[in-house]
Amino acid sequence: MTIKQYTLIVDGDKSFSISNDTDADPVSDYSPGIWGIKSQAKALEYAHRLISGGHQLTVTDYDNARYHTLANRFIRELGLKQPLFAETPEAPRNTATKPGIPHTFAELKRFFAVGTKVRVINYASQTTQTRDTTVARVQTNGIYTFRQSIQSWLEWGKATDWSLDDAGATHFWLDREGHLTHSCRLEYLPA
Repeated sequence: MTIKQYTLIVDGDKSFSISNDTDADPVSDYSPGIWGIKSQAKALEYAHRLISGGHQLTVTDYDNARYHTLANRFIRELGLKQPLFAETPEAPRNTATKPGIPHTFAELKRFFAVGTKVRVINYASQTTQTRDTTVARVQTNGIYTFRQSIQSWLEWGKATDWSLDDAGATHFWLDREGHLTHSCRLEYLPA
C-alpha cells in the first residue's frame, strides 16, 4: 500500500475539505479529495478513516486567525504531531510600576483629566504621526484632545486593548482575523 499525504482544510465553521496532496489517483475514494464537507463530525470521520488506513494528514486553515481555534481542535482530536496555530495575539502586558501613574485601565481613564498634557503617537501601516496635545474633554467612552484649534477623539475601547507602562499607555486595534492594524501611544508629559 502506498502511504499518501492528505490535508484537512478548515475554511469556516461548517466548511471543510480534505485534499489528496500525493497524487490524483482516479481509483482512490479520496482523489483528488473530498470537498464541501458540511459538518465537523463528518470531517473528523473522514480524517480518522484516512489515518487508520495508514495515511498521513495535516490540518490547515490557510493562516486565517478566525479558524485557528477550530483547526487546533482537529489537530488535538486527531492526535496529530503538528504544531498548533497561535489562537490569539499575545495580550498586551501592563508593566507600570511607578507611583502616580496608571497601573490599570480604570486608573488610566481617571488619569486623563481635562488639562492633562500628553504626547500622542499614532502608528498606522508605515506612517507615524506624533503630536503634543492637551486633554480638552473627557467622556465615559473616550477623550477629546486639543492642539492648535484641532480637536481629536480617542475612544477607550476595552481594557484588553491597552498596555500600560511607566512612560505611557498603548491602545491596539486588531482586525477580524486578529492581526494588528494600528496602534496609538499616549505618553505622559510633565504638567
